[in-house]
Amino acid sequence: MRAHCKAHREEIDRKEEETLRKARLRRLFGVKWMKQMYGFDIEIEGASCYFGGMSVYKGGVDCPLVARLYAKVGLHRYNMLEGTNLHLREIEKYNLVCIPMPVSYYITLLAEDPIDQTSLGQMDFSCYISRPKGIKSEIYPKQFFDAVDLPGKWPSKEAFADKTRFLYKMQESDWEEHDWIRLYTEIAFFNSDRWLNHNLSDLKILNVVVETEENLPHETVLKSFRNVLVYIRYDQYLGADGVCKHIAIVRRTVELTTHCVCLFGESLLVPDSE
Repeated sequence: MRAHCKAHREEIDRKEEETLRKARLRRLFGVKWMKQMYGFDIEIEGASCYFGGMSVYKGGVDCPLVARLYAKVGLHRYNMLEGTNLHLREIEKYNLVCIPMPVSYYITLLAEDPIDQTSLGQMDFSCYISRPKGIKSEIYPKQFFDAVDLPGKWPSKEAFADKTRFLYKMQESDWEEHDWIRLYTEIAFFNSDRWLNHNLSDLKILNVVVETEENLPHETVLKSFRNVLVYIRYDQYLGADGVCKHIAIVRRTVELTTHCVCLFGESLLVPDSE
């Protein structure tokens, strides 16, 4: 009986200590302190994701798809701003803040240039910061969201004939060179149903149209970090079940002062009759 009571008391003490530890971590990861650390350079694991806390996760091969896609978006923003062509090598860790909504990801990753192998240390979301580790951002921007409805369909012949709209048809070589088009496709597809077991390698891009807010030389459309509306026709191969046809529509909005980028999009099924 005494041994049982002692074990029970030790279990209660352990739970109380764990509760106190989580409370200390929640105080440690207060909003003001997280902003000072930019959410990235926090190394303590085990922080609860309740009551505005931050959870710290290791990266590696088991890193969830959503974290990998968001890491690529951060790299995309950095590449567009800096004129680089860095690719994701691996995710070292990611920090997750669940409250207040929306969920915020702070991802530390390794990127490399595929040429010289030089390494550096309804879908709706925004990327505020993307920088090499050790370089501080001077501006911590406020959240902003894109609330304008999407077109919901592929541009018509009349749209291409409209002189007040600027629509550019892309070639296969264009989306092969600018891999962010593939990234936008994958994000729109993933966000159409996050609970599915997505196989992104089964997606094949067929046609791409980019709409801009002003008349630009064709060769600069994909290189410019501007507001654009991207229309993407793609197939999803289902093996013996055939092919499922989709249209992804993604609007990119760039805040001029902070260069925060907001992606707002959707993936629509194409009826067999089309």
